[in-house]
Amino acid sequence: MEYIGQLHNNPVYSDYSHHAPAIAGNMQALQTQFPDKKICAIFQPHQAQRVLVGRDDFKTSLQDADTTLIYKLYTARETLPSLIKGGWGDRLK
Repeated sequence: MEYIGQLHNNPVYSDYSHHAPAIAGNMQALQTQFPDKKICAIFQPHQAQRVLVGRDDFKTSLQDADTTLIYKLYTARETLPSLIKGGWGDRLK
């Protein structure tokens, strides 16, 4: 996790946590460091198949944020039509 500055007198951190346990660990660290602050998590999911497989784990890892914003799914190696054809369509809901 990297401190990148302030926004409206609030610290802003960035991290490339590409799996749910890392996100959960960062959430715990932020809650410990800033117990009286509200936490807004902005999540940009990468590698669609990884996110779809671990969807429930990602949901759990972000549940302690006061606000969570989820940016559109970034498909670096696959396309959404290929995921649907591959049987992942039901997980895209």
